[in-house]
Amino acid sequence: MNDVLNIIVYHYHFLRGGVRSAILGSLEALKRTRPEVLVRLRIITGRHDGISSFVSQSPYPIDSVLVEAALDYSDRVWTDEKSFCEERDGLAEKVLSWVGRESSIFWIHNCTLGKNPLVTALWYRVVEISYQSGLPHGFVYHIHDFAECGRIENLFRLRFCWQSDGLVDWYPCFPNVCYAVLSRADRDRLIRVGLDSSKVFWVPNVVFATSADLEKVRGDSSKIFTAIAGFAERHGYVFNKKYPSWVMPVRLIRRKNVLEGLLLTQVYREPRNLLITLNATSAQEMPYAETVQSVVRKLTYPAVIGFGDSLVGNVFTFDELLTASEAVVTTSILEGFGFAFLEGLLRGIPLAGRDLPFITNDFDPVGFPHSALYTNLLVPVAKADRERHLEVGLRLLKKLEEMMKPGDEAKERFSRRLMETYGSELVDFGSLMLDSQIRVCENARDVCYLSEIAEINSLPRPILGSPEGFAERVEAFLGPRAHVARLAKVFERAITWNETRAGDNETLSCQPDSFAQKIFETFLDPIYFRPLFGSCGVIGER
Repeated sequence: MNDVLNIIVYHYHFLRGGVRSAILGSLEALKRTRPEVLVRLRIITGRHDGISSFVSQSPYPIDSVLVEAALDYSDRVWTDEKSFCEERDGLAEKVLSWVGRESSIFWIHNCTLGKNPLVTALWYRVVEISYQSGLPHGFVYHIHDFAECGRIENLFRLRFCWQSDGLVDWYPCFPNVCYAVLSRADRDRLIRVGLDSSKVFWVPNVVFATSADLEKVRGDSSKIFTAIAGFAERHGYVFNKKYPSWVMPVRLIRRKNVLEGLLLTQVYREPRNLLITLNATSAQEMPYAETVQSVVRKLTYPAVIGFGDSLVGNVFTFDELLTASEAVVTTSILEGFGFAFLEGLLRGIPLAGRDLPFITNDFDPVGFPHSALYTNLLVPVAKADRERHLEVGLRLLKKLEEMMKPGDEAKERFSRRLMETYGSELVDFGSLMLDSQIRVCENARDVCYLSEIAEINSLPRPILGSPEGFAERVEAFLGPRAHVARLAKVFERAITWNETRAGDNETLSCQPDSFAQKIFETFLDPIYFRPLFGSCGVIGER
């Protein structure tokens, strides 16, 4: 890594959230482990909100900030391709003029996610112009989430961003760009579709391992639960301070599958409170969140949602909340990195819920306790309801076929997997539409029905704590030093690409067939397109 790094970071916004935390974590790790490296840090973003607090938390001073409202989230549809490309090219010129010709690393986060097709096209164009013009810039596409992985609304934005058509591919493969992904499975995926393996890097988020010495972070549990009880009373939830509490440190969005957590607390029989820290904030997620809140209040299960913004950091710390809880619960059916699998264990707090092997297999070197979790929560579903799910799944496939034009083999695999998912009486709770999930939670009031679910799934399981030496192994494998070693390889590859050019005869346009379509086909499986996610009007809960 060079002694001076010119880094330009792009994200749609710098509001508090997973991507911002990942960026700050990487910068903090770099500052801690490589204090001799001089970093000139600049920011490009789509909104002013969040910038001040990001600047105050950044371990490096921010040299300058470029805010362009056109680079924020957007559902805009352009009238035609010409107007779209004109706006894209104007922004590309502005970005490159702002940066200048000094060698820089563009560290671009989630620009392929489909939150704004203009952003996706802009960075593709900036990469292309920089390469063709011989500019000494390197580009790191840091992918935290894939539009192709169940995010149907995002795919739709990309494919139909002007009235008659839209983008076909959004993965540049020019020599000056490389890719960073959060899981080994995703690295393998990109290599499998044809991206150069020397340009695709596994860069898991940095983990600042917390000592398992609980006494150092344990708070006053009476104060914590009194505050949560007060919040519950004000917002129409039920909380009982006599019960142990399980915490879900998540935002109330569909992929977190939180009703499964509610069901799980009932399967374990002895009463427990379920604490879901954050409410949804986006318009796309609010209908789901409001429905879940209504169900929780109606069924009067002991559960509290959304107290985090007002209580965590004000009345008690996040560490204090975790250490006052009996267990951390995760029931998510889609993750990028999977902090929730580690947060409790690093503090000596047991973990319960659903395993995601395509994420958690990356944690095997630190002794991740898979046996504490299940991979499916099977529940009995009536034939008519299963046929409804199957029919909706086939309609979804037709919609996806129109959008992305997958090959016959991929379509046949999706259809076969649909039959496997809904062909028998027992269906994974995470593969049900929201109305069916609600019906299961209502039926769980019946002790016999609940006992059947417990027996089918061999629940309850022992709630396992951290393996011996877990925090120390995580520190060595995912801590700041290991993280910076991985990140340094990406930056080196991005910034030194022009030193290894093939020469004047090197082809300036090196794009193969659409990588986006090929990547999409690797995700074309019901496990990534569960009906809970919704699909541009194709899937809806009745």
